[in-house]
Amino acid sequence: MIILNKANLKGSIDTLPDEIKEHVKSLIFKAENWNNENLSLFSISLPLWSDKEMKPIVTSLLKKYINIENFPREMQILVSSIMVNYLSLLIRSSSQNLDLVEDIFILLDNLPVKPLNCFGKIMRNFYRAYFQGDDKKIQDILDFFTNNNMNKISEILKVSI
Repeated sequence: MIILNKANLKGSIDTLPDEIKEHVKSLIFKAENWNNENLSLFSISLPLWSDKEMKPIVTSLLKKYINIENFPREMQILVSSIMVNYLSLLIRSSSQNLDLVEDIFILLDNLPVKPLNCFGKIMRNFYRAYFQGDDKKIQDILDFFTNNNMNKISEILKVSI
């Protein structure tokens, strides 16, 4: 996990040796069920996975966590961050694999309205606006981040779309 975190911070996760990538992927599936540990590992390893590899995993997560409001807050945070990052990866990779997008929006809609879920809710609105071509809403959200001293988030989102 440390190797992945360092690589993510340096923006060099794609340069990791194939053996490490495969080892990380195998660690995620060692557990019979999703838990905090393998969800965390999956969350930080998303760039290692191809679109084709991620789809069944995200589908599995959607089935299990669609009623996300019934899960502990740690799981809500992990699962919603995975979904938000998956949406980002779909856009950045120009993927045509968009059949899970609506289900992801439903899951993010089901997050309880609590401060800990604020980012997931805002990002759901951002990506929905993106897929609907609502440039005004996109700009409103980018302005919100900028106006609240979160310029870095705004800059990253601008680059990702």
